[in-house]
Order: sequence, then structure tokens, then C-alpha cells
Amino acid sequence: FGQTAKDYVLFKPAMEPLKESYSICSWTKRAATNLNPFWLSYGTSSNSNELTLASVGYYHVFGSALNVKDKLTDSSDGEWKHQCATWSSSSQVFRVYHEGNLLATKNTLSGTKMGMDGYMA
Repeated sequence: FGQTAKDYVLFKPAMEPLKESYSICSWTKRAATNLNPFWLSYGTSSNSNELTLASVGYYHVFGSALNVKDKLTDSSDGEWKHQCATWSSSSQVFRVYHEGNLLATKNTLSGTKMGMDGYMA
């Protein structure tokens, strides 16, 4: 398990607490192979990229991509790095933090809320 991009666990969590805002943080270590660099992936029936977070600087929020790979100057393979992503429907802003520093922001549409019928993989 974990040797190919087809190796994953799929589950359906209760996402109701994250419907209007979230803060998600993790320590991640980028593997040299990067078969699947996403450490969190949540998709719904209407949007397979509702939220994806990757250790290599790729993010999706409500299906819209955010690429900050060129800003990750210290993300060497095999080193632990701290990453966070925050969003709220009131601010309409998705924020990405790397090693405690604000790395990028992306505006989301007014009235957007997290889809509730999805799965994490």
C-alpha cells in the first residue's frame, strides 16, 4: 500500500462544522517520488476538487487552482514542513501559510459554502 497513485483510503466524514469556515494545518514531508503529493483531498458530487492541499505548492479551493510552487524555496524532499490553509465564507478569502508565513491568498465567490456530500481520499 502507498506505492502507486491508486493506493488511497476513501471515507465520508461529517463536514458540517466546516461548511462556512475552516483552518487546516499539518506537518508534511514531501516524498521524492511525489506519486500523489496531495495530503488532503475532498471532493463532492458536483466538484471533485472542492478542497485539495499538496506538499508541493498546489491547492484547489472550490474547483479553482492556486499554484504557489515557485514561492516554496525551502521545500526540500524529505524535510518536515508546516502548512496551513484557512477559509471563511464571511471573508471570502482562502489563505495558504507555509512555515508560519502567509504564502498566498485567493478570493472565493460570495455565498460560497463547502459542499456537504463529499468524500476525503
